[in-house]
Amino acid sequence: MKSARKSHAAEFAAAKTTLPMSEAPKDGTPIVARDHKGRIAQIRWCLQHELEPHERPYWGRWDTDVEFHAVEWVPTEWTMTDILEEYG
Repeated sequence: MKSARKSHAAEFAAAKTTLPMSEAPKDGTPIVARDHKGRIAQIRWCLQHELEPHERPYWGRWDTDVEFHAVEWVPTEWTMTDILEEYG
């Protein structure tokens, strides 16, 4: 059963401070980020061992695994269990 979770947009809006991407964790930790167009997504740094040999590490959306060009971020309250329940 899914627990009640804040949406990514609600988490971002509730943050008192946003952080620059240069300070974002690059260990696969999930974060909520905003791009230059104001779109919000839950993302993670896709590590080299997860990628094909020709790919480079990138910020990828959890829901689509598509590269996300974030400009700022906040921590997420979602746990890995929440993420696995939501995205499979």
